[in-house]
Amino acid sequence: MLKRKISMDNKETEKFRENSKDLPFFDFCKLELVSLGNGESVGIMHVNKDHLNHVNAVHGGLLFAVSDTLAGMAAFSLGKNCVTLNSSYEYYKMAAEGDLICRNKVIHAGSRVIRTESRIYNQKEELLCGGVFTYYSLGDRDPDE
Repeated sequence: MLKRKISMDNKETEKFRENSKDLPFFDFCKLELVSLGNGESVGIMHVNKDHLNHVNAVHGGLLFAVSDTLAGMAAFSLGKNCVTLNSSYEYYKMAAEGDLICRNKVIHAGSRVIRTESRIYNQKEELLCGGVFTYYSLGDRDPDE
């Protein structure tokens, strides 16, 4: 199990945790939001055998989707509704069963375009994969979301 030293509980994190309880994607990925706010997000994916491909590694598409989701949440934490416009993603090491941590931060926040970095690490803090995501801002989000 990964250490929780990264946890930064705040109102936004708790609000999204509550709202995400019924999201099938979060459930399938066994994704846990650890922190959210100020253009950053951290999540833990509790990998099990259902996430593995034919070579017993986490499917690369699933890793990409987790990064896209959590990097988008980092952009969302700036008060914007946004959608993915573009991305560039690379894989460095195979990911196996166990907990993986996904760290994300906004690296540019313009009026319409937001860019984020996303990195996924294993329990030994080894970089497994990561990329840059570009989001198009649809405008300010409702503060009650």
